[in-house]
Amino acid sequence: MKILFCGKDSFTYHRTRVLIEGLRKHPHAGCELFSITGRNRENGKELSKRSAEADFVLVPAFRHKDVGWVKQYSRAPVVFDPLISTFLTRVVDYGHYHKAPMKYLFDLTTLRKADLLISDTLEMKKYYSRRYGIAEDRIGVVQDGYITDEFFPTENKHSDAMFHAGFYGSFVPLQGADIIAEAAALLRNEDIVFEIIGAGAMYASFERFIQKNKLNNVIRHGWLRHDQLPDAIGRLDLCLGIFGRSGKAARVVPNKLFHYAAKKKCIVTRESPALYEVFHPGHDIVAIGCHADALAESILDLKRDAVRREQIAAEAYKTISEGFTELKIAEALLSFLKECGAKMNFKRREV
Repeated sequence: MKILFCGKDSFTYHRTRVLIEGLRKHPHAGCELFSITGRNRENGKELSKRSAEADFVLVPAFRHKDVGWVKQYSRAPVVFDPLISTFLTRVVDYGHYHKAPMKYLFDLTTLRKADLLISDTLEMKKYYSRRYGIAEDRIGVVQDGYITDEFFPTENKHSDAMFHAGFYGSFVPLQGADIIAEAAALLRNEDIVFEIIGAGAMYASFERFIQKNKLNNVIRHGWLRHDQLPDAIGRLDLCLGIFGRSGKAARVVPNKLFHYAAKKKCIVTRESPALYEVFHPGHDIVAIGCHADALAESILDLKRDAVRREQIAAEAYKTISEGFTELKIAEALLSFLKECGAKMNFKRREV
């Protein structure tokens, strides 16, 4: 099966790269990349030509605005991997309620233009189907996964005797970085250091809290290059997931959890229905409520119990390495597309 990736995109976002790397390693699949600089007729003609030789054209994560244009020119069925709902992000997460009608309509028209959708969790599949009236058999679940050449267990150690708990992220609301800051305040008198990687929309309020409470146990690294991230994770004793309270946070399994587990690290994150699609809380991950007291207590307990911490880390690695490598993720995508192709009998379009 040949899949053509197309969009106004560099195809470097981690989820997209996992799909591409997995397809390239699969013995019965192939992929081609067509990055456009503009949604114009010239590029449309090229897409028509290239799509004639593809089984499916895939529009990658976040490229909602490209779907209609791709559908106009593609001769092959169009698959869209939205990853996010703009309604959930802007209205639910950021609280821009005045934008609700506009964002809902944008999602509705965009998602319905695609022939097929893929979602990163079953919970998001249910959301797309119920909210936008899309038949469930047109939505496939393809988890984020990870690239095995980039994330694997190492023995990187920090240079002090402190216990290092760490988080990386883009500080969007669903990540709940405020909960991490509050937990750091509760643990300020313990020999625990919080290492924070990244920045973003909620970072300013995070930094204000750190400064206001004069927390010396929080180290801010800012953004690191992607190739620096595995070693940074490797130096941590405990990894922190997401703690946001929104409905969107309850529906996702963020890629950081796959990365942490692939590095064989113990993870603490918020409990959610989506989490059970990948992990087994209490066995290969620690799941808690979305409040600072619970996070601080879990960090302290895991710091004191190295045996339990290592057991959870080992089981997390087993879960991820057996079921969510780039090749496994590609197989999930191919299985869904093969099933849909046989059942729905897509016909090539004349453009």
